[in-house]
Amino acid sequence: MTEEKNPAQTPAQDLTQNQVENPTPAQTQPAPAAAPAKPTLPLPDCTDRDCRFAALLFVLCLFAANCTALCRTGIGYALSTLLLAGASLVYLRRELRWNALNVLCLAACVLVTASSAVFGETAMTPYKMLFAWLSGALFLVSATGAGASMLDDFRAAFAPLLLFLGGSCQTVGITARAFAAKRKEGKRFLSVFLGLLIAVPTVLVLGLFLQSADAAFAAVVSQLRFDRMDVFLTLLFGVMLFVFFFPLLFARQKKLQWAEADRTIESVPLLDSAFVTTVLAAVSAMYVVFLVSQLSYLVGGFAGVRPEELTFAAYARRGFGEMCVVCVLNLGLLFLARLFVRRKDGKLPRTVRAATVFISAFSAFLIAAAIAKMFLYMRTYGLTFLRLSTSVFMFFLLFVFVAVSVKCFVPQFRHIRAILAVGCVLAVLCSAADLGAVTVQYNLHAYESGMHEQIDVDYLHTCGDVAVPALVKLSGDTDETVRAEALSALKALRRHRGDWRSASVASLRADRLFEANKAQIDAAADRAWDRPY
Repeated sequence: MTEEKNPAQTPAQDLTQNQVENPTPAQTQPAPAAAPAKPTLPLPDCTDRDCRFAALLFVLCLFAANCTALCRTGIGYALSTLLLAGASLVYLRRELRWNALNVLCLAACVLVTASSAVFGETAMTPYKMLFAWLSGALFLVSATGAGASMLDDFRAAFAPLLLFLGGSCQTVGITARAFAAKRKEGKRFLSVFLGLLIAVPTVLVLGLFLQSADAAFAAVVSQLRFDRMDVFLTLLFGVMLFVFFFPLLFARQKKLQWAEADRTIESVPLLDSAFVTTVLAAVSAMYVVFLVSQLSYLVGGFAGVRPEELTFAAYARRGFGEMCVVCVLNLGLLFLARLFVRRKDGKLPRTVRAATVFISAFSAFLIAAAIAKMFLYMRTYGLTFLRLSTSVFMFFLLFVFVAVSVKCFVPQFRHIRAILAVGCVLAVLCSAADLGAVTVQYNLHAYESGMHEQIDVDYLHTCGDVAVPALVKLSGDTDETVRAEALSALKALRRHRGDWRSASVASLRADRLFEANKAQIDAAADRAWDRPY
């Protein structure tokens, strides 16, 4: 029996019915939707030039670690840092963008580093090292365009700054994969470079055993200060420096962009202006009460008058640490307010700007009062590195609050760039004069001119080689106690001489003075000296 067709059924319906009753394999089960591909960094091409630079940088990192982490700063630190900077500039020459800020940062890095070869180890040494590396990093950030928005407005750079740490780790992986791919191509130079990575530590370790086995070889190696601790720290810090440094340079040279580098400030949650204004207004009200209650005490320093119940030292130091904490917290509060407040037409709300100006003015007043008290203290008791460096830092902090206030009235003012530029200039000036050397010369002049009746020889001893000329002058002083302390300090300084890595203009001048006054120094009595920095 044949099946009858429904006359009302159209051919199209009939076709559809047949497909349902007899499905094709492709129609049996719908294909799952493909997951969106996760954005990844492209694998850059690793050239012979990259390999040569990697090998050179590895050797320079070992040299820098040996000169920086293992001894006092001097020509070794200056030479290694300048070589690292020069090699990086040559490697990135095609990617650099030159402007006034870049030149200033690079000049600051070079001049601050070079000052180590002039003054040697002083109380400023840690600050010089820190600033040289920071200014060099800032140069790379600005000159290569990586995170350049930070230099215009902290708010616009918030998200990219959060990505920097993750991007740095990602860059290390990309660099390793790129070099692994090149290794598979059978490139000879890369094999040589990888062999160098193994050969250098091996040679250093074997050298330790040969040093112990042969006296003649040990005598040669001893001139290089080649001992177990040197080898260990050189390898440790050198490898760490290379692993951090090279991938970032490689990424910039290859123009790598992080997978989420297009993330902008729109991803940052914003707060209502009323909320931010309320917080800033409450803080401002508290500061008004503080000013009313402490005004006479704070302005005393401007008139050169101290409270009778306090010594000069207590008057200068009282509340100083708290003042610094308050100013730093105020600065952080103002930057956070600028970062998270919801803006109208790209401008800060008027109430937020008013509160920002008041808090900045209050902070500036506290800083100015602290500076006045510190100057009163220094006129009475002379200079030390801590007193002078603290004053310089307070002047810089004062400028920061002024720049933040100006930004409220002049939106186009690039306050971040201005702050960085002033910081670079101050660092160069402090390094060129060396604050430790300045304190030595001032105290000696104040003592010889009769401005101060006494001079702190113990402090001069802590200043290192820059104080040797002053100590030689004091070794002929009419005061027997001063003369004996100066000769004893010279004897202690001569006893602790470094090798060629710590050599400097100041150390060479000190060696000549030691030799010229050898008889007097040898006859001086030994004393226990503390040498804090």
